[in-house]
Amino acid sequence: RNRKKFHHDLVSRERKASTAIGRGLALPHVRSMQPKQFCMVFARSRDGVEYEAPDGEPVHLIFGMAAPSYDERMSNEYLQIYKWIARCFKEEEWLPGALLAAQAEHDLIGILSGLD
Repeated sequence: RNRKKFHHDLVSRERKASTAIGRGLALPHVRSMQPKQFCMVFARSRDGVEYEAPDGEPVHLIFGMAAPSYDERMSNEYLQIYKWIARCFKEEEWLPGALLAAQAEHDLIGILSGLD
């Protein structure tokens, strides 16, 4: 809908508390009136970026999520995906290294598709 308003909503959410969870992972997320549907983005930085992570380490992997705040079904889906990503990173010690080492988009998709 409105990119400026969406950017404002996302930055405001991040200012409340960093969405970095440690071990090189950040999960920026926002529910806003701006997205028309649930959406996700994945980014990685082999060098890492400062993200105010609780462990003080740079962030290398970012899974961003946005859901329309007016759609309860999508908001629930958004929370379930958020929890799934956090759980996978907690339980699967190999996951961050595998995502950083992936050479192509299909490698990343294969890694993520193989998770429970």
